[in-house]
Amino acid sequence: MKSVKLFIVFSIILAAVIGVFFLMTDSKSGKLFADADNTIEKYRKDFENDWNSRGDWDKDIFMDHHETIKQLGNDYPLDELKNLDAQLAIELVKKKSIEEWESNSCRSSVIDKYMEAIDIITNYAPQNASHNNVQLIKNINGVYRSALALANTKIMTNAKFTYPDMWSNYDVYKSSILQKKQNILNNTTYKTYLENIDEIKTGLDAIDGKLSNGKHHYYNSLAHSIMNCYANKDFNSEELTNLANVCNKFKEEYGGENNDLNSFYSIFRQQTVNPQ
Repeated sequence: MKSVKLFIVFSIILAAVIGVFFLMTDSKSGKLFADADNTIEKYRKDFENDWNSRGDWDKDIFMDHHETIKQLGNDYPLDELKNLDAQLAIELVKKKSIEEWESNSCRSSVIDKYMEAIDIITNYAPQNASHNNVQLIKNINGVYRSALALANTKIMTNAKFTYPDMWSNYDVYKSSILQKKQNILNNTTYKTYLENIDEIKTGLDAIDGKLSNGKHHYYNSLAHSIMNCYANKDFNSEELTNLANVCNKFKEEYGGENNDLNSFYSIFRQQTVNPQ
């Protein structure tokens, strides 16, 4: 009986010790969770204030935040804080880059700065690489770069002739450029964010005229390339036939005559038929 009483007393004491232990553990855990929540809220406000005060992307601010988070130590939710700061920075970059794209005087150097910012942010917080805002910025930039390149493209005016009768058809080239232009103008992203940029509008508007003027220069260049090539060929019936075919193809594509090429053909034919 005595042993039973001792067992009961021991059990009560053990239960009390265990209860105290769990109470202390829960209290400590609750304090940790509370500290973590307070830390996130504190740095959210600090980070937001820093970005709002600056009003633009600033690499130094971003890296200062990075160092601050590193120094907190592993007792705090470092990944959550990194992600928080990254998303604040991304939101600001999105706002500023779209403002630039929607302006008449959009500057590629400014857009370069924001694209570099996205690379820095996503390198630091790679989980944000697929963030909707990041994807939107990259999509707009892709269309912007294509439109800018087309607006500033140099029209092909120098022809490359390959013996005996090969060269690029200018009308095919012209059609491909006009199709690229139309694709840009019909693009939803272009119409939403980029259609007010003066540099692009002016460049695209000028393409048709540049293509029309370029045709004469291209075929004039081609005529001289043909003459340079055949000037090094022997005067014989095979080469005369080749040259005749080239001249006919040239006139059909160009839709006109080239006096220098016609004169060259006449001389080549005379030297072949009546060699001196």
